[in-house]
Amino acid sequence: MAINDRLLYTYDLFGKDNNALNAALKQLNGLSGMDQAQPMLEELAEKYDWTDEEKADTAMSLIKLVRRRYL
Repeated sequence: MAINDRLLYTYDLFGKDNNALNAALKQLNGLSGMDQAQPMLEELAEKYDWTDEEKADTAMSLIKLVRRRYL
């Protein structure tokens, strides 16, 4: 993940908490597929309000990145 993407996700999706992003990525990397990642992503979306109009595009970008990881 590029540093600019990491900063974008940290600031836009994780309330400027780099540790939260790192923990989420570590947990996502430990899963075996998108079927396991989906509930976690939904939980993160609810916790950090990713459905907010200002965060939606960034959230979709992260979700696409996670999907590509499992292809």
